[in-house]
Amino acid sequence: MFEDENGNRPGDWMHKAQRTRESANDLHEDPNAKPWYQQTFWIIVLIALFWPAGIILAWRSSWPLAAKIAATAIVTLYVAFAMYTLQVANVTA
Repeated sequence: MFEDENGNRPGDWMHKAQRTRESANDLHEDPNAKPWYQQTFWIIVLIALFWPAGIILAWRSSWPLAAKIAATAIVTLYVAFAMYTLQVANVTA
């Protein structure tokens, strides 16, 4: 199955001196992993829940310029619509 150069499999009981760095207990992390605040999923979540921080993170991310402009325009239109409806509700009340 998955054996190292010595024929040992992960999880085999070995003397400490016989273990390799690729043992089953080692954590393997992606060296190119982005921090959470640069991941698209979290940026979109923040745009939806707390839009000022989400827009700032979107502009600091590696998104294409068109996506940054589109996200900003959508949030701007949403906020303008919300303010307009609040103003109309206050005038009619």
